[in-house]
Amino acid sequence: MESLHIDRRARLPAASASADLIMTTRIVREGILLQACLGTVGAVEYLKTYAVSGAIIGRVLSGERVRQEDRALPARQGAAGALC
Repeated sequence: MESLHIDRRARLPAASASADLIMTTRIVREGILLQACLGTVGAVEYLKTYAVSGAIIGRVLSGERVRQEDRALPARQGAAGALC
């Protein structure tokens, strides 16, 4: 007896590199804000959820080599920022 298997799941188009970079930038910035609100452990877990590389997590959350505009994020958002 033959069985017919049809895969009806649609294939998603491959995301462009620039779209990935924009998404990663947004996620990392949210991680910085979460660190200010919840602490480093919460921010690490959030970034891991989105598969941000360990090297980026360590660099950003330790405060090393962070973009100047990203350093100012927690101060601009205040203690009661959008994510807190």
